[in-house]
Amino acid sequence: MEIKNKKEAGNSFEFELKGSDEVFANTLRRTLISNVPVFAAEKIAIIENNAPMYDEHIAHRIAMIPFTYSDKYNNKDDCECEHGCDKCNVTLTLKKKGKASVYSGDFKSSDRNVVPVCKDILITRLEEDMNFEIEATLITGTLKEHSKFQNSITSTSYETPDNIRFKIKSITGRKPRDMLLESVDILKNKLTQFKKEIAKTKEIK
Repeated sequence: MEIKNKKEAGNSFEFELKGSDEVFANTLRRTLISNVPVFAAEKIAIIENNAPMYDEHIAHRIAMIPFTYSDKYNNKDDCECEHGCDKCNVTLTLKKKGKASVYSGDFKSSDRNVVPVCKDILITRLEEDMNFEIEATLITGTLKEHSKFQNSITSTSYETPDNIRFKIKSITGRKPRDMLLESVDILKNKLTQFKKEIAKTKEIK
């Protein structure tokens, strides 16, 4: 197996996988998009909202905002706490008064390394004397849990059965090369666990 013609620029990574097959390539692609974690808003507390948009619509918009990534945080299911802590949560606050537009870049984060990828995503607009205040909690998660945790647009194309073109475009702050390497580690861990389970199986005579 060989990796050829690597091209990396910004949030994109492309390469050719030679000497493999479509089964392995698709397994790697699905592992990357479904199992590599990113940040998204989980709890959204709307403290004050005089804007024309309903609270539910605003919460949905915030949940779909992509955030940059830091690997120092635990997954919520692996953390020792019961209800969230600074080892698995990042807190966002936003307070604004009209007349003004409210953008994703207005968030203040408890971790300067975990912020919206795009600063100009419109959340809502405020008229004169309208107030807007929210607090949100970010957690890490995967696409298999919810679509808000989508990490990339990853595709494969087949020039021949053993010559496969990979294209990874990150839509979060995670580097595509890092996500690819993590997906390989995830596959290795799953296969190791599978091997252990098979070893426990007793032969039926």
